[in-house]
Amino acid sequence: ADTIDAFMAGKHFATPEAFPLRGPSPCPHQPGRSNVDIYAVEANPVHDVVLIDRFCQCPHVRGLYNRTAMWNRTTPLTEGGIKFYLDLVNGNENTWPFAWSASLSPPISPKGNNIKKSGQKSITVPTVDVCELLLHEVGAERSHRVVVKIDIEDVDEVLLRRILAVPECLAVVDVIAFEDASRKPSRQSAESLDIERRMRAAGITVEGWY
Repeated sequence: ADTIDAFMAGKHFATPEAFPLRGPSPCPHQPGRSNVDIYAVEANPVHDVVLIDRFCQCPHVRGLYNRTAMWNRTTPLTEGGIKFYLDLVNGNENTWPFAWSASLSPPISPKGNNIKKSGQKSITVPTVDVCELLLHEVGAERSHRVVVKIDIEDVDEVLLRRILAVPECLAVVDVIAFEDASRKPSRQSAESLDIERRMRAAGITVEGWY
């Protein structure tokens, strides 16, 4: 829901032109935004209440995929979904943050220590393929202005590689904001820098996300 509010207010972008519809206050109190559709994907169930509140109050939120992970393939819940390990050291099952570590196994997770201390507890959620979402659920076309914000705890590259690999998907995206692009080049991974270069070469505006 913070992302929805920030998008509606035009905040968090290094260059405000990336999302040209701006205003002083966040959704749902924004007049004249009927030409904006928002599709929100959030795996962490701790955000359900706030997300559903935005969905009910804000007509711009056309699709809400709560308890769903955006990924590089579609994995129905009946086939196992994707596992998120819980960080109960920095929170508990009723407070943020409790599910920080994406689908990485505990030993290699950046937060693996806390996961081990938390007893390697996990939740499993279904996934939606990022290109399936954009092309078929959202119905994105080249004539639309499409802004994609990604922040999936150190594995943004999984989705970015998928977008790069599907020409039809790449063609409809105008702006991509992801966490690693916020860092100085010296702190970005080689993979992230290569992905950013390829995105820019394809005509996509690349933004940092804070």
